[in-house]
Formats: sequence, structure tokens, C-alpha cells
Amino acid sequence: MARRKTTSSLRTTPVDRSARPTTFLDLPPELRNTIYELAFDSLVVFYPKPTPSNKKGRARYPGIIMASRQTFRECLLLYYSSVNLYFGATDKMLSFLAKLGAKKRTLLKNDVYFDADFEIIIDSPQPQPTIVPNATKQMAPIVRRMRDSGATLRPGVLKLRIRCWWGGRPISFLCWPDENAGFFSLPRELRDIIYEYALTMQVDLRMASPHAHNNGLLSTCKQTRSESLKLYYSLSTFRVSTQRHCIRFLCSGPPELRRLINDVEIETLCPGCKKHKYTAFKLDLASLRDRRVMIVMQRICNEKWLNEIHDILVTSGVFLRRDISKCEVYVWDGKRNVWIWTSKPEEEPMPSML
Repeated sequence: MARRKTTSSLRTTPVDRSARPTTFLDLPPELRNTIYELAFDSLVVFYPKPTPSNKKGRARYPGIIMASRQTFRECLLLYYSSVNLYFGATDKMLSFLAKLGAKKRTLLKNDVYFDADFEIIIDSPQPQPTIVPNATKQMAPIVRRMRDSGATLRPGVLKLRIRCWWGGRPISFLCWPDENAGFFSLPRELRDIIYEYALTMQVDLRMASPHAHNNGLLSTCKQTRSESLKLYYSLSTFRVSTQRHCIRFLCSGPPELRRLINDVEIETLCPGCKKHKYTAFKLDLASLRDRRVMIVMQRICNEKWLNEIHDILVTSGVFLRRDISKCEVYVWDGKRNVWIWTSKPEEEPMPSML
């Protein structure tokens, strides 16, 4: 019996054998950088003590670095900025950092550990008084040798690993920070919070002494000045004596910093008016009608001088908000009469005359 031929309804698609498959290096650079970041996330590279099988104490690098010359060039800087280095011997750490180069050493922003030459036996949950002196004693000569050889690191990067024992077994490794760790080892967000607390205050420009201007933080170093100068102008309340003093202050300084000023309090706005602290005493002695007249006239006068300050600034080419300059007025806050600083004295509520 003859066998029938069966034909399939599916058509075969010819395969182009000459087409090159997509490789890792064909991906966009942005995608490759993302892969590098994931590969180096929380990576700890251990440099062991020299042994007969590893005489130089070499570490095992991630395979993605050693894959090809192109991957080595692309991810080397990202590797040093993401990796945590752990050294079993201090001599190996010092020689490695000295050969690394200044550019790569500045990229080391994570932890660089080395083992302590002592162990702590914890026999109670209380703080151990021997940790601090022992760690400082071992850290000081290491930092001194790094400074002499020029292989310094960022503050807070170099740390000491201390092995602790609890009940006869190791429980954890504690990190002791570098003795050079200081204010700049804190994150920038935390430093900005400290700047806000330190600079949110009144700056008395009536006194000639620069110490009264609260700019000691700005004079510490160049980095603190560059980080806190804008916050100094935006958060501080500046107190001046007269209208002329206010105009001179607002016209001085760079334009990008003048725009950040929010409050300028003028003590004596009108040259013809006496100081406000004497006005409150006169209000108590004057009659009810005279009190209202004095308060209304004083507010009209203050409003006039505030508008004149803004017009003079605009004429001088200084364009700032109208509500920056403020004067002191006597108002009723719902419970008692108080003095407040305002840029619109005529719109404030009148004080109680009783």
C-alpha cells in the first residue's frame, strides 16, 4: 500500500545565520551603568593576610570588571565609589592606598575596614569603658602613617573592626570611626539641618562689631561658607537702625543673595518720629482720642516710608519684594496689646484703647 504524503500548513521562516546576536556591550551606556551599580551594591572586597598560596594578599575582584578592557574602563570609577574594602593587615592597607592614586582615593566614600589587634569580651549589657581608649590608641598611629605617606581618605571612611565575644561566641563586628571624622563626615542633609538651627536668628546690623552679625559659622572655612551662605540670607532676620541703613544694606552684596532676603526690621523708620518704646509710654498717658490719632498718624507715616524704600531700590536697579522691609506697630492680638513687625502697618488691627 502506497504511503500518502502529508504536508504541513506551517511555513518555516528562514534563519539569518549571518546576523550577530545582541551582547552586553550593545546595550545603551545608561543601562550598562545601572547594571554596574546593581553589581557593586553592598559589595565588600576582602584583602586577606599574606599566605603561602597568596603571598601578596590579593583580593578577588568581581567578574564583571575582569570581563574585558571596555568593561574595566567603564566601571572602574563606579567600582571604587561603591565598594567597601576590608583589609586583614594594616601594612597591606597602607601600601594599597598609597598605590591607588589620589583620584581613586577621593572616590572611596564607603567604609574601609581593618582588623583591630585586640578583642572585647562583653560580660554585661553595660557600655564597655575599654573600647574607646584601645580603639583610639590603635587608630592614631595608622592615621599618622597615612598622613605622612599622603594616602589620606575622606573623614569618616577609615574604620576599625573590633571583634566582640558574648558568652564564649562572637556576636558581631563593631566599627570605630576615624579620629579625623568631624562635621563634614555627616551627610549633607544633616549639615543643612544644623545650618538651619544655627542661622535662624536675628542678625543685628546696628552694631559695628562683626561678631554681632552671627557670621562665625560662615568664617569657619570655605566649605561651610559655600554650603550655608544662602541659608544665612534666607533664614536670618536682619535688624537695621534707619531707613538709610536699610537701603544701603539691600543695595550691597551680590544680586543672587539679595533675592534670598526675607526679613529686614527697621528700628526707627521715620526720622521725625521717636522710638516706638517711648510711643507705648505716651499712649498710656494720652487721652482716648489722642491715642487713636497718634497710632493712625504713625501707621500712615510708616507706610509712606516703607513705600519710599521700595521706590528707591527700584530706581537703583534693585528689584526685591515689597514685603521685605518691616516696621514695628502696636496691635491687638485678641488677648492683649503687643508689638509686631509688619510690612503693611495700615492693614493691622488697632490696639485696645481701654
